[in-house]
Amino acid sequence: MHGQLENNLRDVAHQNEMGLHITAEGVENDDQLSYLQKLHCDDIQGFLFARPMPMDDFASMLNKN
Repeated sequence: MHGQLENNLRDVAHQNEMGLHITAEGVENDDQLSYLQKLHCDDIQGFLFARPMPMDDFASMLNKN
């Protein structure tokens, strides 16, 4: 699995160099977030930010910010 992760990260870096928009999914901790930010991912999502929720709860969360 470690080798697969390294391959995936190399793919992200290569896609970024090509000017493609990169979205990282499934981010669950600060270490992952930090690493993906260093790779210049355009969008990052996952449980680190929020768990799945009903649309009304999501709208309320957006209005608070």
